[in-house]
This record gives sequence, C-alpha cells and structure tokens, in this order.
Amino acid sequence: MHTHSHDLAHGDHTHDCPPGTAPKAAKDEHSHDHSHFGHSHGHSHGSHGHHGHEHPPLSPSILGWAMAATLGLVGLWYNDFFNAQTLAILPYDQYMHRFAAYFQQGDMESNGKRVNRAGQFIDDYTTGPIVWGEPGSNAQHSFFQMLHQGTLTQALDFIAPLRGSWGGTEGQDLALKNCFAQSQAFAYGYPLPEVEADMRKAGVSAAEIERIAIHRVHEGNRPSSLLLYPQTTARSLGSILALYEHSVFVQGTVWGVNSFDQFGVELGKKLAMGIDLTGAKAPQGAGAAGLAALIDYVKQR
Repeated sequence: MHTHSHDLAHGDHTHDCPPGTAPKAAKDEHSHDHSHFGHSHGHSHGSHGHHGHEHPPLSPSILGWAMAATLGLVGLWYNDFFNAQTLAILPYDQYMHRFAAYFQQGDMESNGKRVNRAGQFIDDYTTGPIVWGEPGSNAQHSFFQMLHQGTLTQALDFIAPLRGSWGGTEGQDLALKNCFAQSQAFAYGYPLPEVEADMRKAGVSAAEIERIAIHRVHEGNRPSSLLLYPQTTARSLGSILALYEHSVFVQGTVWGVNSFDQFGVELGKKLAMGIDLTGAKAPQGAGAAGLAALIDYVKQR
C-alpha cells in the first residue's frame, strides 16, 4: 500500500498557531531561516519562534486538515488492519536526522494508552505505534534489509525536500532518486518471475537461478507514505511538525484515548524518588528483594 502527499506548505511551529489550525496548502518558498535537528549553525527551529509575532497566524484550512486527517487515518489503517505496529520515519535530508527521535515523544507519549476516555481497557484493537527511524541514506545500509525481506511488516513514512538546505538541487537529486526508488521497491517488490528474467539476461546458469533466485524476491506491498516539500526551513519544518501533531490528534480521537495525559511517564519518576542507593532506606513493596540486590551491587562497586 502506497500513498503520496505532495507540496507541504508554509506554516509556523505548532506553538505559534492558535488551537484548531492546520498547515496551509502548498506553495514554494525560499526562506533562508534554515531549520534542522542536530546542526549548530544557521537559524534553529527554536530561534524562529519570534517570527510568529511578525506574521498573521495560520487560518483554518480544509486542505491542511485533510492532509492531517489522511496521514492520521492511513497510520491507523496500517496499525490496526495491517498489524504494522511500528512507524519508521525516513527523511531524505541530513538536516532532519533527529526528526524521528524528536517526534517519538509527540506520538508515543500522546497515544501510547490502553484505557479509553470512558475508563475502559482497550482489548479489541491497538493504539499508538512505536515510532523510530533514521535518515534514508543511513537506513538503506542498516535496517532496510529487514524492512524489505523480513517477516515483520512496518509502516514507513518517506519525507524529502525537493531542494537542499542551501537552495540548490545538486546532491539532493541523488537523494530523491534513492527515495523514490525505495518507495517503489517497498510498494511493488521484486517478484520471482522478474528476478529469474533478470538473472537469465545476466547470463546466470539455470542451476544457479534455481538455487539463488528465491533469496532475491521482495514481496512488496509494504505500507508506506511519501511527503514532498520544497526545502527544509524553519517555516516548512513548522508545517511538518503541525501536520504530524494534528495526525496524532486524529488518531487519538478515533481510538478514544486521552492524548494529553502522561501517567506512563510519571510513575517511573515517582519510583526513582523513593530509591536510596546508600542502602540506608530498605526498598518496600513489590520487587523489593530484587531492588535491594541491585542497590547492594552498586554499593559494593
């Protein structure tokens, strides 16, 4: 399954937008306020916040909401009906190399819930996916093997700017070719007849084809989406963040969970406050013996 969303548009960061707004329809732009996750030069995502006071806020947009709803509902479809319980975010831009890690909190902290708003346990469908990912240039040489030919199915989000951060296309054209090729391969695969035909054209013997061809088969039909936008800038990055955050809200609404609490984060902090590594205060409650052994191990070293 293979979906495309094209030409993400201008948009300030979510914290600059009034509640209930979404990214506007796409237009090209050439801002030099470069935005990136992990680079220390240029203007950062955070430094763009003051510009929110210099421009009118985003207005509600049917297209913006449609994009967010589509992204959210497609993700829900993959999660609940394709059993693709992880989402790999794969940006083909090194300036976005920490985007997946950044967005883990936005998605997993919001929709990683097993109790709905009515206070009932959810036992007949799954909620928020595990979010992870790497830039495509790295991913192709690490985990794409498993994504293409492994036994588990994951949902994939390809994200790519049309131009590099400097505004040109040199270098980025190669990234786009790889991005498009990988999305095609995940969608349509490499069936056995095509593998065998290619091997025959290469002069491989019938015996060798019989032995190795099956190992080259790619089943395809791996669920993926492709998001294209003009260039990675503070403005386009804000739009991408807003798009993904609105999609999380859409999914939380359909799943019937409260996307705005985080009790799963708070419990660990509470328990940490009660641990005394000096051993002066003995652990209490469930798991006390095991915790005491760990504390003793620390003390001895």
